[in-house]
Amino acid sequence: MGIWVAFILCTFAVLGGGSIVLFSRHPLVMALAFLLVLIGIAGFFLILEAPFLAFLQLLIYAGGVLVLVLFVAWMVGVQRYTSFFSGRELLSFILVLFQTGLLIFLFYRFGSNSSPSQWFPEATTRAFAEELFSKFIYPFELTSLFFLLVALSAVYFVRRGQS
Repeated sequence: MGIWVAFILCTFAVLGGGSIVLFSRHPLVMALAFLLVLIGIAGFFLILEAPFLAFLQLLIYAGGVLVLVLFVAWMVGVQRYTSFFSGRELLSFILVLFQTGLLIFLFYRFGSNSSPSQWFPEATTRAFAEELFSKFIYPFELTSLFFLLVALSAVYFVRRGQS
């Protein structure tokens, strides 16, 4: 029963944060909603008994990428947004309730009563780490360089437009 409660809370966090990211116009609200999505995904990793992935999710994305997003948002000029909430959050809330209800219905209808570790018996944190840091280390590092390039480009274009 505890797994179901955790699943519902994580689902609500991911879908709620994602819909707020889609419908909000304020960059800081979007960044905080993105943080909610990242925490929900880390919760899914904990449900699937992968604490290392949950830790990496929070460390890399919440700790690194989100800080980069906030930095770029402040460099672009978040001060020009006066309204923190735009009224579109009601649409987000209704959408999240519908999506969460649909997921709960589908999970109860087609879901399994087994443990999440039985769903993927061959998938372990150790196997994932060995694959990530042996075969996929170069794409992993290239992705981080790409994020850095995107942030620098955004700062460059904003600064060029102000002068």
